[in-house]
Amino acid sequence: MMDTASHKRIADLIDAIIEETRNERPFSKRIKKLQVQELVAELVRMCVGAAEEANVSGNNMSHIAAALEYVAQNYSQEIRVSDLADICGMSETHFRRVFQSYVNMTPMDYVNLSRIQKACELLKKSDLSMDMVAARCGFATTSTFNRNFRKFLNISPYQWKIDPGNYESRLLDFKISALKGWY
Repeated sequence: MMDTASHKRIADLIDAIIEETRNERPFSKRIKKLQVQELVAELVRMCVGAAEEANVSGNNMSHIAAALEYVAQNYSQEIRVSDLADICGMSETHFRRVFQSYVNMTPMDYVNLSRIQKACELLKKSDLSMDMVAARCGFATTSTFNRNFRKFLNISPYQWKIDPGNYESRLLDFKISALKGWY
């Protein structure tokens, strides 16, 4: 049975997407994309819960959803693929293969992309130093943060912060899918 909190969360996400569409402020396109991704993740979580309640044997997606949720909640902590595999009850090798087939990127690329998305939010909303942003987003060193930022956005965090409007659409180019076949 789906709880009231899940329904409220979905309604709140839909309201936020509508509100962002109405206002069309700076970064609206990127914010809406992130909100839609969050909505999809919440719907997947609900579907997985409904399947478990109906005593339907879970599929690999239920395991991947657990990993995606863990990354969303713990992106600022050290995350190892072995930890994600353990959470999902799979061997690391099998987890890597299944994750890649469903999300279209390696588990660590997904973790780092999630961190970069959070870093972009911090850079946009605060005047924190690059060292502080890197630390708050889970990067062990600023150089690792810079390297990953450049890998995903093809620009340094400092350049992005100066004029993020020119570069925000680059994050939208990544084809992360929550379910096999979604692109």
